[in-house]
Amino acid sequence: MPAPAFWPLEGEFTGSVAVQARLPLYLAQRSAAVHYTTDGSEPDEHSAIFTGPVNLTRDTVMKARTFAAGCKPSAVAMAKYTIRPDTAAPVLFGGSPNSVIKAWLQGEKLNDMATEVRLSVHSSKWAECRYADKPGVPFEKMTDTLETRDGLVHEHSLWEVKTGVHAYYVKARDRLGNVTPQDYEIRFGVADVNQIAPPWRLELAATQGTLTAPMAVVEDEGAADGKCVSSSENEKGAAAFTFTVPAAADYIVYAYARGPGADSDTFFVSVDDGAEDVFDINADPSDARRLTKKGKWHWDTIGGRDNRFPLTLDPRISPLAKGEHTLVFRCRQAGALLDRIIIVQRP
Repeated sequence: MPAPAFWPLEGEFTGSVAVQARLPLYLAQRSAAVHYTTDGSEPDEHSAIFTGPVNLTRDTVMKARTFAAGCKPSAVAMAKYTIRPDTAAPVLFGGSPNSVIKAWLQGEKLNDMATEVRLSVHSSKWAECRYADKPGVPFEKMTDTLETRDGLVHEHSLWEVKTGVHAYYVKARDRLGNVTPQDYEIRFGVADVNQIAPPWRLELAATQGTLTAPMAVVEDEGAADGKCVSSSENEKGAAAFTFTVPAAADYIVYAYARGPGADSDTFFVSVDDGAEDVFDINADPSDARRLTKKGKWHWDTIGGRDNRFPLTLDPRISPLAKGEHTLVFRCRQAGALLDRIIIVQRP
């Protein structure tokens, strides 16, 4: 009778670790059971049974043994798990909505109440998220909570939201009490498109940019005019766009792009010679918004990793002064395709 194998293997972990026991398939089919202990004692048929991963939050010596009817128990398997304190606060990203929501007419009268606005945000690890309608509120004093099913995606519906610009400020706390030090802002507008002027926007074809080789115009039948730009070498070549904004404000960039594969779906993006960040064409931590768009042409906001992981910034917001600016898409992975961009003033 073979002893069970622990996964992950013993070692050091931060915060916690979920340990499971593995058996050969033929033993699982014979209804073999794995009994285990976490107090250093030898497991027997009266010890706890592995029915799923066991979550460990402190230093633990785990022992396990396989039992099956008509067979002798296996040898004892042992693994030592060391748990380091987790002092890192959750990281919030991917907040929405982040643009203008339309308020429609009801009959001949304007309905100035949006039916529903759904706040949504992701956290980098399990967390409880709360929000307030003004900045700087301590987590403990926030009275409104975003609902979650898995501790990673957090949502809450707002009802009867009036036309105008709205901002909500979110903080997160993990199981160990680590709280995000800064507010995460979710900011959006609700507008009647018949009475309120839309925000300033500028659309440009990628082929209008100033290209640096090996970034070049290439043909692709999915592009708006059958042509787009792409580079044939990793981290070489760029497309630069010079534009003028009418007012000092925050701006968001949308791109019509395609990432043919996992090794050809990112650009570096920078504004006015500032720091570069990564625009992930296909990545989506929830596999929701972009899942059906992978490998296809689609519009999406320019996000950023902020030296962490894809879509830590979603969208990436650029505060710009009134006047001329330059936006640069530099190749990160050869084969990524860019067709058009839209620069929009944030409401």
